[in-house]
Amino acid sequence: METDTFPREDVKKFFSRIVVAKVDANKDQKNFKAHQGKGVPLLLLMDPAGKVWVSCPGKPPDLLGKIASELWNPGVALSNEGKTAEAFDYWGRLVEILPEHELATQARGSISQWESDPALKAQMDEKRALWRCEPAIKQAEALIKKKKHEDARALLDPVVADFPGTSWATKAQELLAKLPAPK
Repeated sequence: METDTFPREDVKKFFSRIVVAKVDANKDQKNFKAHQGKGVPLLLLMDPAGKVWVSCPGKPPDLLGKIASELWNPGVALSNEGKTAEAFDYWGRLVEILPEHELATQARGSISQWESDPALKAQMDEKRALWRCEPAIKQAEALIKKKKHEDARALLDPVVADFPGTSWATKAQELLAKLPAPK
């Protein structure tokens, strides 16, 4: 995968939207087994709380298609059961991380219909903020500790701009205030 899949432009673009961690199955059996490692490499898509949303063991011929399907299929089942907010958990992530994928286009169609319900739209907006902001803030905090202030600023500025008036924007502003002036 490192020579044939990861160098592709579409895969690079995908990985730019998420945080990637690599677990060496030979050196870290505990972590590998904890995530039901059934193949090498094992790619996990997790939220900041550690919930695994997608597990891709082995070398799927279409990595991005596999990830899209793993997010699409549970959303379909939940939507069919009338569990719209739960379906959005999957489809919203699909749209966030693979916006160009054909399944994301289908998911966007359903999501736009759901957004006509103000209560449901508010729930979805809150989840979008969580998905984007929490990882950005955590990464920025780690970068600040490493004195990589410009990289941290690049993560925090969009949080302030895209989510004004939220607790996420307030936290980002607090972190930005601690940084030295930009060069």
